[in-house]
Amino acid sequence: MKKIFNLYLLLFLAACQPVQVNYSSHITEEEAVTALQDNGVALVEAEFKQNVFGSKLRGVEPGTYEVS
Repeated sequence: MKKIFNLYLLLFLAACQPVQVNYSSHITEEEAVTALQDNGVALVEAEFKQNVFGSKLRGVEPGTYEVS
C-alpha cells in the first residue's frame, strides 16, 4: 500500500512541474498576414480609435486589419 501511495505522490509531483514553452513555435503578425494573403484573403491594415481587444498581450498591442 505504501509503494502505491509513493507512486501516486511521485506522479502527482511530476505533473505539477512547469511546462516548457517553445517560443520558436509561435508565429509573428507578419507571418500570419502573409499566410492569409497567400491564400487569397485581402487584408487592409486599419486604425481604430480604441483598441478593440481591450489590452496588450505580453506588452504587445495587437494589429488590426479589415477584410475586404
